[in-house]
Amino acid sequence: MTPATPAIIELAKRTAGQHPSDLVAVYAMDQTCSWASPTHLTILGYSENEMLGRPWKEFVAPEDHAHASLAGDDALLHGRSIDFSISAVTKTGGRVALRGQAWISIDQNTHMGFLFFQASRRSSG
Repeated sequence: MTPATPAIIELAKRTAGQHPSDLVAVYAMDQTCSWASPTHLTILGYSENEMLGRPWKEFVAPEDHAHASLAGDDALLHGRSIDFSISAVTKTGGRVALRGQAWISIDQNTHMGFLFFQASRRSSG
């Protein structure tokens, strides 16, 4: 796992503060979680220690892996993904319908890139 840099964590906290009901997470280029907002942890039912260092595929429904991968690729190629919908998997195995975006942020001091994920719950129906 590549830990998020202080500048990236600050940006993530600011994003989460501006959108407190959204799930916000930061993933390193090795696809492991480097930071997750309190809302993200609460909705999925994980502690910070349980989530950090784990690959995103563990938190996304298997049938949505290809779609989520394409959104990440889109963010890598264009800086930001199109809006996309996925089902996240909770710690207890439940599903949470989400709609969100992914984008790349580069730490200007270290030149390390991180993928940001921000999503809100979709209403069922």
